Amino acid sequence: MNYQKGNGLVWTTLVIAIIALILAWVAYNRTGVNIEEQVQAEINEAFAELNIELDTLERQIREGTADTLQDGADEVRTDE
Repeated sequence: MNYQKGNGLVWTTLVIAIIALILAWVAYNRTGVNIEEQVQAEINEAFAELNIELDTLERQIREGTADTLQDGADEVRTDE
């Protein structure tokens, strides 16, 4: 008997929690900020920062490769 009462209490608590989450979501959206738009904006910002970092790394790799090729060419000229 006690198991059934506990089980009913768990389901009631779960339903109340889900309703509370839905109400919180609706209330947040009514503040004028759509959470999906906010998340998308954060993703776009992170993507832009990642592109900047990748461009910087690419430039550093190209400069390093150019320096290495120049050092190799200088070495070949020195050996001749």
